[in-house]
Amino acid sequence: MSYVNLLMQADFISIVSDGQISSPEGILETRFRKFEVSPAGFVVGLIGYQKIAEEIKKKFYYQPRLSYNEAKAYLEELLASYRLKQDGIGKVISYAALIGGFVDGKALATSFHVKEGHIKSHEYQGTATISLCPDNIDFNPNDIFKRLLAGSSLSEASPAQLIAFQRATLLQVAEASETVNSVIFQETIEKDRLD
Repeated sequence: MSYVNLLMQADFISIVSDGQISSPEGILETRFRKFEVSPAGFVVGLIGYQKIAEEIKKKFYYQPRLSYNEAKAYLEELLASYRLKQDGIGKVISYAALIGGFVDGKALATSFHVKEGHIKSHEYQGTATISLCPDNIDFNPNDIFKRLLAGSSLSEASPAQLIAFQRATLLQVAEASETVNSVIFQETIEKDRLD
C-alpha cells in the first residue's frame, strides 16, 4: 500500500501522496500521483491497488464538471463496482479512498476503506487530518502530525505550516515503510479561489 494525507481547514484543503507503486516482486513505479484534483474544487485520493487507482483517477479526470456531491456519489458507485475485485490468486483486494472539497462554503471529506468486499466510510467536516496508510507501519501518521503542531490546533496553523508538516510526516512514513517512497506530490484547494 501507499500513503495519502488530506488536511482540511474551514477554507483550505491540502493533499499529499508518495509516488511508489509496489508489488510482491518489487517496485513497479516511483512517480505515480495517487490523487486527482478536479477544477470543480474537490480531490479524490486512492491507495492499495494500482489498476483500481488508475481507473478511478481517469474517470474523474474525464468528469471535470461534477459537483462535490455528484463526485462523492460517483466515487461510492465506483468503489462498490470494484469491491469484489480479486488479485491473480483469488484473494479479494483491499484498498482505500477519500474525497474532500467544499459544499456551500463548508469543508467536507469522506474516507472509504474496502476490505474483504465490505466498504466502510467515515465523514469529516470543518478541520480534519485524514491519512490513508500502508499496512506495514506500526504507528499512526496523524500522531506525528499532532506532535509537529506542538500544541497548536489544526485550525490555528497556517497553510504553509500544514504543507510543511504534511511533507515531514510523509517522509517519516517513507522511512518506516518499504511500500512508500520519499517522492512528494502535493496540491491545495482554497475556498476563496472557487467562488
